[in-house]
Amino acid sequence: MNNDAMGMLFGGVGLVFLLIFIVIFVLYMLSLSKALRLAGPQNRKMEPGLVWLNLIPLFNMGWIIFTVLKVSEAINNKHTENGTPDPSEGAKTIGLLYTIFALLTLIPILGMFLGLASLILWIVYWVKVSGYNNAMQQMTSAPAAADDPS
Repeated sequence: MNNDAMGMLFGGVGLVFLLIFIVIFVLYMLSLSKALRLAGPQNRKMEPGLVWLNLIPLFNMGWIIFTVLKVSEAINNKHTENGTPDPSEGAKTIGLLYTIFALLTLIPILGMFLGLASLILWIVYWVKVSGYNNAMQQMTSAPAAADDPS
């Protein structure tokens, strides 16, 4: 294979990975936005649409920390409003660790290890937020079910 063909192959593979990453990141942003929406306007200090500011390169390095804090706060407020305990405070600690480790990946050598830890924590955080989304959906539909006499 000549160099041009190899370059095109690697470029194509790189493009596929970039597209997969973008799709996964958009799904993650949808999950965070959904958490803010399900918490309700009275329980959130950030509008769901502001989550999408995390798509702005460099700006997102600080905004993701703000987003994690506001999503966790909204989840916690929703649980408090509903009278149910929130044992992990909306996964705030995991979310903050993943964002801080992600920022620290800029450190040479150490960054490789922190990047792996950040990836694992990001997955755990996303799973927790999805679980909270399911719980908040049940909280929202529970009063309607209680009013139904059938």
